Amino acid sequence: MPDDFDLIWVDKAVFLNPETVSQLRAKTQRLVHYTPDCAFHANRSHLFEQTGQQFDLLVTTKSFEQETYRTHFPETELRWVSQGYQAGVHRVETSFEDKSDIVAFVGLAESDRFAAAEALLGEGIPLKIAGKGWERFVSQHDRNPAFSFAGAFLAGEDYVRFLSSAKFGLGLLSKRFPELHTTRTFEIPACGTALVTERNRETTQFFREGEAIFFDSFGEMVRKIQSLRLDSEQLQSVSEKGQRRVERDGRSYEAILGDILQSLGLR
Repeated sequence: MPDDFDLIWVDKAVFLNPETVSQLRAKTQRLVHYTPDCAFHANRSHLFEQTGQQFDLLVTTKSFEQETYRTHFPETELRWVSQGYQAGVHRVETSFEDKSDIVAFVGLAESDRFAAAEALLGEGIPLKIAGKGWERFVSQHDRNPAFSFAGAFLAGEDYVRFLSSAKFGLGLLSKRFPELHTTRTFEIPACGTALVTERNRETTQFFREGEAIFFDSFGEMVRKIQSLRLDSEQLQSVSEKGQRRVERDGRSYEAILGDILQSLGLR
């Protein structure tokens, strides 16, 4: 009896038990698992650890977890891909001339991110933030005219407008696990905003100098932002080059998933 499907694609199978995955396995020629999140940190699932070997291909965006994948599922093909942005959604909503001279950040509150925010505000650099866990920080700075808070949750068009309306977008990385890039690494430049990001082996693989604003310390971050606030021509160049880079390198989800399908002979 022929298989029912050429492909079954499973996103983040943290709740699928072995019986369910076995049924999916029996229905398809190719069974693929994809997750944009960690599989062996905060999102660890004993069910996934029991079923991962049934997939033909495991796709991860976390380079630091590749060795753990291979330890748990040595016979299963593993592929690393970058995070991405959604073409047509993450786009330029505000021209460079109309952008506000501010730094924007969207993300959960963490101690390292408090420090980054304090470094910017301490030098009088305007900052706007959205995300969960910032309540105490907001109350401490509610009288600071350089600070604004857009709420605990932003999505869709509101998220795009938030990023695109700023001249600088912070691509801060979580310190809860050793991630080296995040979705904002690509969403910020896709929205036509200059990406300000930590310098590491992945961010420097994705962008060259002049396509993003790299830093090794918050002091360096502040100095570079201050300098570029005084050089609109150079800042616009960084914004435009970063946008062209993510488009040219195929960092949209459509391009990333298309490459996976092509590798499976399905495109």
